[in-house]
Amino acid sequence: MRTRVIKARPDDTLRHTAELMIQLRIGSIVVVEEDRPIGIVTERDCVRLMAEGRPADTRVGDVMTRPVITCEVGRSVGEAVAIMSEKRINHLPITENGKLVGILASRDLITASLT
Repeated sequence: MRTRVIKARPDDTLRHTAELMIQLRIGSIVVVEEDRPIGIVTERDCVRLMAEGRPADTRVGDVMTRPVITCEVGRSVGEAVAIMSEKRINHLPITENGKLVGILASRDLITASLT
């Protein structure tokens, strides 16, 4: 799990979130309100939305994937992987008492298995 999670607010623009993903070389941004995850925007979402003709100033709160699927911090890696596999997602926000504390990406799992 990575504890540095890049977050957006619902009123941030699609352009802003896409620029952050490019600049920071990350695949998703979690949309939060008061540190509670309410949605997620991924690289794939940005590509799809642009292909649909959505303007760059679209609010992410209007296009984010929701409800966001999360995993509580005390669960095992196996349980987190099972959630990701079952829900067919590559980014899993990790919460503690409902507040965002980290994120697990399939890329992290692959890297960890190679070391």
